[in-house]
Amino acid sequence: MSSNNDRLTGKALHDMLVDELPTLRKFTYSLTGSVDDTNDLVQTAVERCLKSGIPADGARPWMFRVCKNLWIDELRRRGRKPGVEFNEEIDTELPTFSTLNESEQDLARQDKLQRLARAMERLSEDQRIALSMAAIEGMSYEEISVALDVPLGTVMSRIARARVTLGRLTGGLNDDQ
Repeated sequence: MSSNNDRLTGKALHDMLVDELPTLRKFTYSLTGSVDDTNDLVQTAVERCLKSGIPADGARPWMFRVCKNLWIDELRRRGRKPGVEFNEEIDTELPTFSTLNESEQDLARQDKLQRLARAMERLSEDQRIALSMAAIEGMSYEEISVALDVPLGTVMSRIARARVTLGRLTGGLNDDQ
């Protein structure tokens, strides 16, 4: 690690960015809801990281914070909120309707995932970001607190409210639905 006030630079920074790129893309997509905006946001964040380095301690939450702040700046510049679109290029976990012989179980799973995606769109941005960081990226509440620059209790509250709202909007996504 090349350090300048304990910052990742050089090869250590490059290797870390390469490792984190898929995670950054998923996270930024959860912010933007658009493949084009995701690509632009990731590019800008990576450029910023390469230019100034990343704090060696807490690099991952710092990168999420950079992405979040860049997106907020972009929204302010645009003067609007983004629309959310579903795109399988980003979220590769969701099945496709590429074959005609999909089982009923696959169709039911696809329906549940689509209902969940629509419900996620209805969350406030603060709730959606915090829940995405915890549920999709597997970040701890402490990491989310650092990344979002909010108190730990705020993170816990946002995630709890998001889960309650999702449960209400999706009817719990029970197997019999």
